[in-house]
Amino acid sequence: MMHVYIAVMRREFAIHMARKSEWLAVILFYVIFTSLFPIALGTWSHDSARFAPVIIWVGALISTLLAQETLLRTDFKSGAFDAMLLSSHSFSLLLGAKILTHWLVYALPIVLLTPLVAMGFALSL
Repeated sequence: MMHVYIAVMRREFAIHMARKSEWLAVILFYVIFTSLFPIALGTWSHDSARFAPVIIWVGALISTLLAQETLLRTDFKSGAFDAMLLSSHSFSLLLGAKILTHWLVYALPIVLLTPLVAMGFALSL
């Protein structure tokens, strides 16, 4: 039973690796969005440190919103989404495998880049 969900995750990773420009654009957007604020605030370091968590959260949320469109687009266009609905396997678990893969491709790099972005705001780690 678990092999089906692993196959879904492998398929999703293959799709994302074939379209590197989509997920790299989202991650690059996050880095650019959060990096421009310390530059814009300049010498106001006390304001920069005060607003840093908000700016980082908003950057992460906007980046993940940009990535949401890619979650089901490929499956909808190819008909795989319909096959998942008609499958004998649990649709919620199949969708959960897709969401987990989506999180690993989009959100995990953002989480890993956040300490580097925080250094731009002169925050201590």
